[in-house]
Amino acid sequence: MAHKLGRYTLEKRIGSGGMADVWLADGPHGRCVLKVPHRHLCDNAEFVRMFLDEASLLAQLHHPNIAQIYDLGQADGAYYLAMEYVSGFDLMTISLEHERHGELMSAELCARIVADAAGALHYAHEARDVKGHPLHIIHRDVTPHNILLSRQGVVKLIDFGVAKAATTMHRTQAGFVKGKYPYMSPEQITGQIIDRRVDVYALGLVLYELLTNVRAIPGNNEVEQIDAARSGKVRPIEQLRPNVPVPIRQILGACLHFEVEGRYPTALALKEDLEKFLTLERQVLGQDDLLRLFRVVAADVGEAPPELDARPTDVEQPKPDTGVVVLPSEPGAKIDELGYSSTQPSLKMPSFDPNVAPQPLALTASKVVPAVAEREPTNTGQLQKPAPSKTPMFVLAGLSVVIIGLVLVLWEPWAPAEVPAVVDAGVAVVAAPPLAKKPEPVAIADAGVDEDAIDAGEEPVADSRLPTEAVRAVVVNVTAYVEADVFVDGKKYGRTPTELQLMPGKHRIVVSNKDEGLERAVTWTLKPGETKALNVAAPAGKGTVKIDASPFCVMSLDGKQLAAAAVSFKEVEVSEGTHVVTCTLEDPSLPKPRVKKLTVKVTAGQRSEASFNMLTE
Repeated sequence: MAHKLGRYTLEKRIGSGGMADVWLADGPHGRCVLKVPHRHLCDNAEFVRMFLDEASLLAQLHHPNIAQIYDLGQADGAYYLAMEYVSGFDLMTISLEHERHGELMSAELCARIVADAAGALHYAHEARDVKGHPLHIIHRDVTPHNILLSRQGVVKLIDFGVAKAATTMHRTQAGFVKGKYPYMSPEQITGQIIDRRVDVYALGLVLYELLTNVRAIPGNNEVEQIDAARSGKVRPIEQLRPNVPVPIRQILGACLHFEVEGRYPTALALKEDLEKFLTLERQVLGQDDLLRLFRVVAADVGEAPPELDARPTDVEQPKPDTGVVVLPSEPGAKIDELGYSSTQPSLKMPSFDPNVAPQPLALTASKVVPAVAEREPTNTGQLQKPAPSKTPMFVLAGLSVVIIGLVLVLWEPWAPAEVPAVVDAGVAVVAAPPLAKKPEPVAIADAGVDEDAIDAGEEPVADSRLPTEAVRAVVVNVTAYVEADVFVDGKKYGRTPTELQLMPGKHRIVVSNKDEGLERAVTWTLKPGETKALNVAAPAGKGTVKIDASPFCVMSLDGKQLAAAAVSFKEVEVSEGTHVVTCTLEDPSLPKPRVKKLTVKVTAGQRSEASFNMLTE
């Protein structure tokens, strides 16, 4: 028998977690999901304040790739949050199915999914209240579980339940909200001040996992996961997927840099580089491609494809510019603390090639790689190539003309057209995200560097875009005696050591580390297909010391503190000779600070290393 809660009829409880019950309900917006905090929590005034503050805040978000909140209220002594309902799969489920059958999604399809999620994150990061004041929203829990692929083939970012805004940071919600350790940035897991770049870091980890079916941060238990996340050390992706495109490796590097300043400054910068990669790869992927992916997975679960407009027309529909929220679970599915379900069904999924023309998919068979604990691979053998497409040549030729035409059109300014909404039986109307405007042909986004200090008034240089297959790329390997920023034609590409792939022509490359007084610039005219190396050696009479510590500690060199806060890695330039490195671990569980010292001998032009394990005496 259905129960009533205010204006809503509770039809079925689809999940229960430590904070709330999640109900399938019917109300003024038609079919929706109702999140109802447990009664005992509603007796806690601080929890109620947090719940109301954050729900009111998130209700202001209206984006096609973000879960939309309809209503917030109280009835019969209970609080509730009404959200849009959609059926679909989270990225963890999709990734697990590819892993179970030894398959990998194409880099282009992974880029499409993450680009859409990045656009949603940037919108949330930039959100303002009705008075125009920035909300400073940080999601803090960007994981494969919290990114859905809906029945309409639309990427949806859900569960801002652990989001924090500057307007509520003065309140303590210890024990109520937390992220997931394998997707936390080093500064987040160590309790340092965070900003939007923790979400960029987490989205980079999601991209890594989609590309490899393996978590970037390993660990069989919480202790191992915390230690790995704190160190920020990620296995090079080419060890798991040797053929991953160089631009994707560069994008991952700009997401997963240990130092915050080395990352993309915004999620928009990440999205623009992913869009650029797709454009230059001649891959115009969109909602249709994601819909085919959904249908392949759904077919293996035994679900019928989405029906068109089988819903009663007298039900009020939400506005088409809103998002979709909440993946309903199968009975008995595990519900996390925040009330969302995460099912990992054991499905049989045929291989899926998103590059095949949109006709009945040509499914290939490939060797199944058994799943192992924590998604660590048992081997990293050669990847299976998909079977040749059976699409007639005249169809492929026609598609090639269309795709090339679309690429050319994207180079001109244009206003994206409205895309008709698709209606599924019992599912809210969702507007397809507009095609991204063609990004400007620039290198990876600059992180606030003064370009005038790099190059002022110099003659125009060659196009810095990532090269296409039609142009023979120029490879430039850049190294330096200390970690440094690398700029190409005034735009930041990443940190040393790095491999650049550039268009032939004239380029100005700058290697810079202002803290160490390093500023090296070269202007080269690069020829198609050549490989060059730029190595910035230490000045005569000087070398470097690389200090590595676990966990984070306060580092000093010859009695001088090297950073304002505890860190786990530091590389500094020093004069030739003998130096004393000191690491101090201050932890409430210790009776007194733990101090360790090492004496290192530095040779001019060479690097010396000092490693500390601060977990033992």
